[in-house]
Amino acid sequence: MDRSQFRRAILIWVALLIIFLYTFPLILIAIVSVSSCQTTGGACGALAAVIGMIAKPPVIFLIGILILRAVHLRVRWLEISPGWSVAAILWFVGSAPFLIGMRNFWGANFGLGLLYVQPPGLLAFLLIFIIFLCVVEFPVLSGWDGMRRAAWLVAKIAAVHATVLLSTTIVAGITVIPFLAGIIGSAGLAGLSQVRLISGQLAHLASIGLPGSIVLWADLAIFAAALCVVVIRQNRGSGWRPEQPAPQSDARAPGRTARPFGRRGQS
Repeated sequence: MDRSQFRRAILIWVALLIIFLYTFPLILIAIVSVSSCQTTGGACGALAAVIGMIAKPPVIFLIGILILRAVHLRVRWLEISPGWSVAAILWFVGSAPFLIGMRNFWGANFGLGLLYVQPPGLLAFLLIFIIFLCVVEFPVLSGWDGMRRAAWLVAKIAAVHATVLLSTTIVAGITVIPFLAGIIGSAGLAGLSQVRLISGQLAHLASIGLPGSIVLWADLAIFAAALCVVVIRQNRGSGWRPEQPAPQSDARAPGRTARPFGRRGQS
């Protein structure tokens, strides 16, 4: 997906997500007003809670899939590692509790276990990465200078560290995936509880003894600054050419392999 196509797709899906988030309370009010729940005490609250629990998560994840599909196609076009697509998936899943709980009925949030939702740190990482994909033009030929390579490495480290730091949020996002309980069963849910404990220990280690929020926003600032350096210096690398369609065949030099979160074919 070239840059103009990606910008258009992201603009549509992100705008749809924002519109849905801010109009969802109006949708709840409209449904409640046309129902007959007013005749029974407490029925309107129960109806709003059920709608918030059953209807909102699938819509959020559906729009998220469309956004992540565009991100993946853009990553493939730029020929950077699929590890960035995986990171985008984790960031969105970790942001799902915030998006579902935002402007939702409190009873629905209570039923989903979302009465306290952490600040959307992973959502900020995802948005910054999407903005980066909207503006960046990687060289088709290798020719990165040392500053750009260092900035790219720093961005990878900050992204991995923040993902580990908020791994418990990602596990919480997994638990609100629609119909997950019916798919994995009670044994799978018990396994998720163990994963949550392990992720909590990893997050504690990643915080290096500092408040998690401070470390998170430091990671975010470093990540954004590093990607800005990559974009600013994108036209200074030797061998730069405008974006061209990705090759259709897999015929590449024998030494060109994909590294996690790195550019294919670079050492």
